[in-house]
Amino acid sequence: MGKSLDPRERAASHAPVEQVDFYTQALKASEEFREGYKGRLNVVKSSQMPFERSPQGLIKHIINERMDTKECCLDMYQQFLPPGKASGKHRHLSEEVFYVVEGRGYDLHWDVRFDCNHEMEFSWEEEPSASTGRWAISSIFRPIACISISMPIPRTRRASSSSTAAS
Repeated sequence: MGKSLDPRERAASHAPVEQVDFYTQALKASEEFREGYKGRLNVVKSSQMPFERSPQGLIKHIINERMDTKECCLDMYQQFLPPGKASGKHRHLSEEVFYVVEGRGYDLHWDVRFDCNHEMEFSWEEEPSASTGRWAISSIFRPIACISISMPIPRTRRASSSSTAAS
């Protein structure tokens, strides 16, 4: 049989506190989202992909959360850089995929230092190193045109070699 709950814990768990309706609100928000989702764009035509002059250069948004499409997790754009020019530096904590459509160039990355003490802290070195890592910052990219796709990093844990050897 299971162990009984300590009477002090039982009393504390039933003590009077403020009442909320977070769960009910979440269900309502989910229902409203699903209703609105039906009317979102499923196919985006080239004429519906807006251009933007950004610090990264001229970009044409293919998918963006503000375009009211059914895709809610990806940000995709086509980036146009004149020959010999570079994009601006940018940082992010998500994966990024580049496809060079035309021209050629290079991409500089450097690793981020991640500390999880009392608060999460992320910091980057001032200049890129020779290594590239899973947490990376895109610094300079010099193709004539490319497509960039950003997506969240899936949270996975890998067993260390010592724990796998022990099993």
